[in-house]
Amino acid sequence: MDNYEIKILKRNGNWEKSDKKVELINSKKIIDKLETLENDKNNLITELLQYEKNFISKKNIAEQKKSQISKEIEMFDKTIDVIKNLKKF
Repeated sequence: MDNYEIKILKRNGNWEKSDKKVELINSKKIIDKLETLENDKNNLITELLQYEKNFISKKNIAEQKKSQISKEIEMFDKTIDVIKNLKKF
């Protein structure tokens, strides 16, 4: 890493050389970290989309079963009504 000299602009408009030297962080490392984080985020989004598709599929199957069971219950009710009417006959 390179060391850089820092000059501070004072309020009176003059520049003053600072005795402190600051090491700059290699920007490529920062960019690499950001790219890694972005890739991780995209991977998580992809995983979440897969989970969402899976649960939507399971929900649709459950709704179909519920509809089928509701139709069966309706048929049982009609059959019970027919039996009750026949008993009255």
